[in-house]
Amino acid sequence: MTNCYRKLLLFLSLSLMMGAGQVSAASLVGPIQDPLLPTQQGDRPLSESQVAQLTQTIITLEAEGFEQWAAGNKEAAFSRWWRQLRLRQVLPDRQAEVESLGRIGAIAWEDNQTEPVQIITERLVAIEQQNFPQDYNLLLPLATAYEQIRDSQRAIALYRQHLETLEDPYKPEILRLITQLALDWFNTKAALNALEEIATLNALTDADREQLAALYEQTQQPEKAIAQQRQLTAVYFQAQNLPRLIRTYQQIAENYRQLQDYPQAVSFSRDAFTLAWELEYFDAAESALTQLATLYLAQEKNASGLQVYEQLITVQEASYNRFGMMETYRTLGTLYEQAGRYPDALVALQRGLAIAKELNHNINDFTQAIATLPLQ
Repeated sequence: MTNCYRKLLLFLSLSLMMGAGQVSAASLVGPIQDPLLPTQQGDRPLSESQVAQLTQTIITLEAEGFEQWAAGNKEAAFSRWWRQLRLRQVLPDRQAEVESLGRIGAIAWEDNQTEPVQIITERLVAIEQQNFPQDYNLLLPLATAYEQIRDSQRAIALYRQHLETLEDPYKPEILRLITQLALDWFNTKAALNALEEIATLNALTDADREQLAALYEQTQQPEKAIAQQRQLTAVYFQAQNLPRLIRTYQQIAENYRQLQDYPQAVSFSRDAFTLAWELEYFDAAESALTQLATLYLAQEKNASGLQVYEQLITVQEASYNRFGMMETYRTLGTLYEQAGRYPDALVALQRGLAIAKELNHNINDFTQAIATLPLQ
């Protein structure tokens, strides 16, 4: 064994026994000094034996850090982690360093440690600038590490570069990853762009279409949302996924309302109710009828709206929705009064009051409404 190896082993053993003191996040930058490193190494690369010894010690330090973290010793844990991250810079394996930076960075982010996350980010950026794209294998590990420290912008940029190297059949999965990453950080535009690219590849799944329609709604593009939802209705019908079909009918109706295309909105809302009522999906049936009544009232078709609310009482009776009935009777009282149908308004309000007393809720509202009702 040479003197150099003896010195290295001595440093390793002493360091593991005695430790190297507290190491901070700031130690990731600047000159690398550590008792584990051989003296008088200069610019000469480490030998295979030195690399193997350092690698094993680094693994031990990282594992010890996790043990300390599990025990609640945060300072001791991060001290070991910063030290092993610093030592990794000496080794040629940049991918292992990037993966470790991501792991420790995720913990620092979850623990609200802003400065360490910033320093880890700076180190990742330095690796990206110095070692990528020369070492293209670093692309996905870097993107993953950026994800772990919640730097979605840099992660998406790298995934975008990766897309350029892929053939079309392999692009949708990366685009879905970009979509989810963008959505996690409320980057609606980036998510929408990624889904639209999947659409141009004719690779949209049902889940993609649902997400795309939702984003079109969110960005006030109801016409585009309808185009996706109409295709989904055929899928749901064929699969007999009726609850989702009912909900999609209602979504289409709402989007047509946004476009002020009331005939189409009413048609889809009625389809939603009819299907829900036949299947005895009472909650969905109530929702569809409430939507339908709102559509009629928006067109000042109060008579039609009244008929729908009267029908809603029947549905709510079937589902024993006493609170819903109370609210519907209150609405009916108002609509009857507006139409000058005061006896009907009185009956509706009295029925609502009876339920209000039963539930001990909103009693004053009904008594006041009855008291102020015009005399016949």
